[in-house]
Amino acid sequence: MASVRDYRVLDDASLLVRADHQRHYQLLLMRPARGLRYADRLRLVGRGGRVCSGLGELVIRDGVMTESVRVDSVFRVSQSGLASLEERRSGNAEVVRETTAPAPESTGAEVEELD
Repeated sequence: MASVRDYRVLDDASLLVRADHQRHYQLLLMRPARGLRYADRLRLVGRGGRVCSGLGELVIRDGVMTESVRVDSVFRVSQSGLASLEERRSGNAEVVRETTAPAPESTGAEVEELD
C-alpha cells in the first residue's frame, strides 16, 4: 500500500483505509481506542515508513488528548468484503468481518498523516 488516501472508522477497534489504486485495507487495533470515533486527526506510524501487523501504531488526537494504539492486523479487503463492511457501518447488516487473507501488499504502508 503506497499511501493512505481516505479512512472510515468502523468501530472503536477497527477502521477501513483506502490506499492508492482504490485498494482498501481493514486495520484491526490491539485494543479499543476511546477517541477513534471523535478524532480530529489520525496518524499512522510504522517502522521504516511502513505499517505492518503488530508493528505499526495509530496515533489519535481528538482536540483534548492524544492516544496511541498498536495495529494488530492489516487485511486487504475484497470488493464483496468492502460492501459487507459498508453495510455493517450503516447498520443494515449483522456484524460480519469479510476480508481476504493478507495480501503481499498488506505487509505495510508508507506513512502519511491524515487530516
